[in-house]
Amino acid sequence: MNNRFGQYDKARHLQRNCIDASIPQYDDKKHLWYLGAGPNRIEADYLDEIVQDFVGMKMKFRYHWNGKKISRRVFDQVLEDIVYRYESFSIEGFEEDYTEAQQVWLEAIRHRILELKGKRKGKV
Repeated sequence: MNNRFGQYDKARHLQRNCIDASIPQYDDKKHLWYLGAGPNRIEADYLDEIVQDFVGMKMKFRYHWNGKKISRRVFDQVLEDIVYRYESFSIEGFEEDYTEAQQVWLEAIRHRILELKGKRKGKV
């Protein structure tokens, strides 16, 4: 099962059993996750962002691209970025933002794209 659909199903189950705006919920009409109600409502595409707001703990995933420092709150955003920014993508200096498995995964994705493009270059 797709992870996003699994998250969606769990959120729908939680909503049916507990109607409470103080917990993360999914908006079927907007196709967004949200937390809170009224003017204090926070919305995001990724459940990870809403959970970070829910627990008051921010994550960050930094990397370099074309000499610029990019920062993301959700690892899925980094995965989306590497598909398009693979040539100059580097986490050098930001390894502490990533688990060892994430580092290996990013290198494998970049390596595979470069291999398919016929432009194999240095490491992530």
